Amino acid sequence: MNTDENKLVDKLTTLIKEKNQSFQSDKTFAEFEEYHEEMRNLGISKKQDYNISPIDTIGRRFYYDMQHVNNNPSW
Repeated sequence: MNTDENKLVDKLTTLIKEKNQSFQSDKTFAEFEEYHEEMRNLGISKKQDYNISPIDTIGRRFYYDMQHVNNNPSW
């Protein structure tokens, strides 16, 4: 890394630390975190699941499907 990149990294690191401190002292944010934790514990708030294949397997799946169609010409 050159010095300009180091300066940018240092600025971003400082900014992130400042923002984290401001969130920790923000009463509204703390209340939201508490509310969100309660919703997670009740099972209302869940992490979103995606049923999409990873990018590197989409081509293989398409290729396999095409081979399967071509090997079974029932139409």
